[in-house]
Amino acid sequence: MSRKVRVDEPRGGSKARSSVALRTCDADLTARRRAAVLATHTDAHIRLGDSAGGSGDGGRGGGDSGCIVVVAGGGGGITMNARTQLFELSMEGRQVDEAVASIFHSVLFHRSLGKFKYKQEGSYSVGTVGYQDVDCDFIDFTYVCCSSVHLDQTLKREISGFSEALRSTDSPGSGQISLEFFQRKKSRWPFQPECIPWEVWTVRLELIKLATEHERQICREKVGDLLTDKILYITEVMNRHDYIPKVPSQAELDLIFDTSYPDIQPYLFKLSFTTSSPSTTTMGNTMKKLIRETLSI
Repeated sequence: MSRKVRVDEPRGGSKARSSVALRTCDADLTARRRAAVLATHTDAHIRLGDSAGGSGDGGRGGGDSGCIVVVAGGGGGITMNARTQLFELSMEGRQVDEAVASIFHSVLFHRSLGKFKYKQEGSYSVGTVGYQDVDCDFIDFTYVCCSSVHLDQTLKREISGFSEALRSTDSPGSGQISLEFFQRKKSRWPFQPECIPWEVWTVRLELIKLATEHERQICREKVGDLLTDKILYITEVMNRHDYIPKVPSQAELDLIFDTSYPDIQPYLFKLSFTTSSPSTTTMGNTMKKLIRETLSI
């Protein structure tokens, strides 16, 4: 039976739920976790309303961003070092798509807003963000994501490319994929705008091969436990008062948000991946050790 981890309940979600999805844990932990998530979304809306003097009531990542990437700095009032988060995991090849999707969807859930509707300059309203549960097929895990078909298609396309490269016969069996949020800075003609990253989430993976169905079942559970920890950590990070770009004027909305989606408005983002040889002390060895220890009990 798949464990359900409820980490998100946005204000104005598209559907109300009478039951709370629980991981196998005590009620006190669940209550504290839900309270933290609600505080995250409430705080985000407060900061949204304060930004740029707006009222605040209420694309395609992964493709060519159409700008020059600046790793740090940039001048013109925009100078920053991108915050980075790194998750290291090991799993079977068939679990890669779901594991990466659960992490990136959870991040984007917090980094997406409803569509902006400007009434006049400096006054706007923000639409709601719907959400839905996703049950994994190869991991004992359920996560929450934005109910946006177009956003899901973007992530699936990019994650699938990483998964196929990682699982190909000539692949070293390890690699990493990153979700980078950035903002654009206008440049004078004929130069392209600069892309200045402000937050990067990286998932580093190593593939393992298991011999028996019993080992695979244990791996399903172990990876589910690890993802539970990662998703809860994401919620913790979102509670911090770290830098996020201010809501811009209507004319500069495309410098901060991806407005190409019809039902949602995420901060500008892109995905990239690489494959590489596994490190000397591999994550795969750690996972196999956990499985062996479980089998010996």
